[in-house]
Amino acid sequence: MPNSFVAIRRSTTSWLIGNNQNEWYTIKLIPSSCIVLAWIVILRFHVEGTKRTFTICLPVDGISTDEHRRLRVFYGI
Repeated sequence: MPNSFVAIRRSTTSWLIGNNQNEWYTIKLIPSSCIVLAWIVILRFHVEGTKRTFTICLPVDGISTDEHRRLRVFYGI
């Protein structure tokens, strides 16, 4: 399991996180620990099949407008 991730994307059924070896992992977001604001997104998650918690901080210009909107709607902000 890598210690750092360089990309995040949404598939039709789940969120995926990628590393610099172009390996993609399905993640499970921890809704009570995620923050989605107009200028920044902080996501806490588990990689599927592990118990380790990861945190990623994304500036709004680091994700697509659609993904930002989905996160804001999902978290009710």
